[in-house]
This record gives sequence, structure tokens and C-alpha cells, in this order.
Amino acid sequence: MPVGIVLNNISLLLGGLIGVFIKNKLPDKYSSAMISTFGLIAIGMGIMLVSGLQQILVPVVLSMILGEIVGEVCKLEEHIKRIAGKINDGITSKLSFCFDHQNDVMQTDVFLTGFIIFCTSATGIIGAFEEGISGNPSMLIAKSFLDFFTAVIFASAGGLRIPLLAVPQMVVYSAVYLIATFGNGYANPQLISCFSACGGLIVLASGLRLRGATSGTATNMLPALLIIIPVYWLWSRFV
Repeated sequence: MPVGIVLNNISLLLGGLIGVFIKNKLPDKYSSAMISTFGLIAIGMGIMLVSGLQQILVPVVLSMILGEIVGEVCKLEEHIKRIAGKINDGITSKLSFCFDHQNDVMQTDVFLTGFIIFCTSATGIIGAFEEGISGNPSMLIAKSFLDFFTAVIFASAGGLRIPLLAVPQMVVYSAVYLIATFGNGYANPQLISCFSACGGLIVLASGLRLRGATSGTATNMLPALLIIIPVYWLWSRFV
């Protein structure tokens, strides 16, 4: 059983339900302080993942550049938001009696942002991959604490839509976990290091954005996690 994925899912669900209960009673200063702290933690996790980067610098740098280009050209974040919008519309139409429709626009915006943070974050994808490859759930366990408090903040404004994000999160992370498990026999330690380094840089970018140090989006960098595989294969054979 993927312990990290299950724990992360439960933390999102519980944090979201608590946030729904307290609604808008959480002072803004506490929300801002926690988000800033989450950014600092993400920076630390990113630095940890990119340690030893000098040995695999070229394929990682090339993959990050190509990944950013692909993400921007394909408008990846916009497509993810579009998918999240369709999920939100489906939830709203099926469970309309559960929602406060006076704040529909604001809650939809919070849901779209929450979908990106909870379901497509580099921290979660790397954590699910790491657990599938090595059985180590430590990154997802650490993310569970972050997601719990983040879900409280988001659900206090976004309502019941936020804990329901536990469903697509479980689908995305389980898919990554299964892919990593089946691909375990084909991945050598250096390829795993390359993948982790790319993920670490994306996590680092997410942390810097949360701290307000950059305005760029880390979501459009996600293609680098796929591009690193052929880039590393070519690099290891011809260089």
C-alpha cells in the first residue's frame, strides 16, 4: 500500500473539512504567515532534492529549459485550469445543494488554484514517484502536513469543493506511483537522480513563488519530468 499517498489524501480531506467548518474565521495574518512558511519549506525540500546536481548538470539543465519551453508553448497551466473547471462544473451540478452559490465565483477561483496546488504539484508528483521507485514515503508524509494546513486555509474560503479535491489527487498520485513501480526495473540510480533534480528545481521555483520572490509559474515546468528521460538516455550513450 502506498502509505504516503493515502496519508496525503487523508490530510487533504481532514484539513478541507475543518476549513469548511471554520469558514472565514481564520484571520488573514495567520493565512499569510503560514503560506510564507510553506514557501520556505518548499525551498528547503527543493534544495535537498538538487544536492549532487553537479554530476548530472547538463541533462538536467537542458531538460528544464526544454520543459519550460514546451509548457509555455502548450499553455500547460491553462489546460490544467480548464480541466479543473470542468471538474468544478461537474461537482457543482451534481452537488448543488451543498454549496453557497452567493460566493460561486470566488469559490471557483479558489478551487482552480487548489487543484493545481494539491493535484499537480511537483512535490506530490516527485513524492509519488519516489515511493513507487524506492518505497520511501518521506516526501509525501512531509507534504501531508503542508497539505493539511493549506487545505484548512483554502476550504475556509473555497468551501466543500476543497476536500473533494482528495479524489483527483488520489487518481493523479496513484497513476504516478504505478508508472514508477512498473518502470522500476528500467531506471538506474543516475536517471532517478536526474528526475529528482528536475523535480527539486520545480519545487524550489514553487517555494520562491510562494515567498513572492518570483512571478513565474512552476506548473509550466512540469514537462521537464518527462523530457529528462530521453535527454538522459541520449547523454549517457553519446557523451
